Parts: sequence; C-alpha cells; structure tokens
Amino acid sequence: MAGFRELRQLSDHLHGAGWYFKFVGEWSDKRNQLKIQLQDIPVLEQAFLGRATWPDECEPRITVFDAAHAVRLSNACEATSNLVYSMAEVAAKFANKVTARTAALRASFHDIVKSIEKGKAPKGLAEALANVEWYSRVRELRTEWAHYSTPFVGDEEGRALLVVRGYRSPDDKHFVKTNTTVFVDDFLNWCRSASEALDGFAEWLLVNHVVPGLDLARRTHVFVRTASGFPEMDGRGIPRTRELTFAQLLDELGIHDSGQAT
Repeated sequence: MAGFRELRQLSDHLHGAGWYFKFVGEWSDKRNQLKIQLQDIPVLEQAFLGRATWPDECEPRITVFDAAHAVRLSNACEATSNLVYSMAEVAAKFANKVTARTAALRASFHDIVKSIEKGKAPKGLAEALANVEWYSRVRELRTEWAHYSTPFVGDEEGRALLVVRGYRSPDDKHFVKTNTTVFVDDFLNWCRSASEALDGFAEWLLVNHVVPGLDLARRTHVFVRTASGFPEMDGRGIPRTRELTFAQLLDELGIHDSGQAT
C-alpha cells in the first residue's frame, strides 16, 4: 500500500514543485526519532524498575536508591511527548501547503483534529487518521511539561508510572484535569497510535493531493542504486543517475497515477 515511505521517496523529486516538500524530510527525521524512542523507553523503564535499593545507614526505615534511572526515564518521556507534538505540527504544515488548492487544511494539527471532531474534515481524512484520541492526551502532557512542571517517575505493582501535575490553565485541561498518574506503557501506546495515525495521514495526502497534482510526463533523475541500496558511483566518485518520467517513477514506487498502490 502507498504510504509514508512512498511519499518520502517521491518528495525528493518535488522540491522544484514547492519548497514545502522539504517538510516531508523533516517529518521523516522525526518519525525515525520516534521509532528509536519507542524502542529505548521500555529499556529505560526496565532499568528503573530493576534499580538497586538499600536502607539508609543512619535511618534504616528510609529506602535509598540511585535516582539516575528515574531521571533518564522522565527525560525520555518528556522528550517523546514533544517529539510527537512536533511531528504532528510539521505534518500539518506540509498538509496546509499541499492541499492549498483543494482541501485547504489548516497549518495546525490541533485545528485539523477539531475539524474531524466537528465533522467538517475533508472526505476520507477522519478514516485515514483513524484515531486522534492520542493527540489530546499527548498534547496536554507536552503542554504541562513544556510550560509548567516536570514529570515525576514512580512505580506501582511492578509498572512504571508518570506523575502529571495539573498546573495548566483550565482551557488546557481536558484529559488530565488535576494531578494524576499515567502508566508509562499507556503513554507508549498513545505514541504508537500517533505514529500509525500520521502514517495514515501521509497516505491520504499522497493519494489525494500529491499524486493527482503531478505532471506525469515531466522528467526527473533518480540514483542508480547498488544491491545494498546506496548510490552507485562512477570512476570519479560521482553518483550515477538515470532519467525517468514521473509516470515511470510512480510505477517503480508501486503507485498508479491515480494514487493507488499496485
């Protein structure tokens, strides 16, 4: 199925059609960062849960432990909330530009979500995103941690949890209204939902707005690649290229000119 990968590959050939196609590269970088965070946080969580503890030498009723594991996990969760929020905003900036002549989506992902909630989104967009519940939750955490407080990490019944303060203004309190706790694995599930939803957004943009606007007869150059996927070099160390029409490029990417995957 056509999706983010195809949008990313195609966008490299479209910078001349609009500078905003560079946003896809930024979106891709954040997408890759999120993949790593989703792998790293469970490791940090296990290190936190397995941290060494010992009684204080002066007051044995007090349990002492190395706080570094909690700080690392807290840092990672705070950074990931900002990463998810930022990735959604970059996606919205690109969507605003690429839909300017048709759907004219707003340049704020928050506004896009509001249009879905009000039933005013363009055809197929709500289905493409599938689930936007993650957005309000991650956005609130990001707002709290970016502007008001710091997450505190604790544990309950063998699960790491985040203590979330409620210092935000009432307008920013929908999911987390007061001080509350969020299990780290629940937070990770929201972030995974974000990744899946934004991939669906990429596919919707590609199929409905990027591909239909292409001049299929226009020609572009693509790298000749080795079996390992890197550009093949000539004797002078210059990458070899070959010329294709956009129709041929779409075919190589597995996309019909209607935008549908082959």
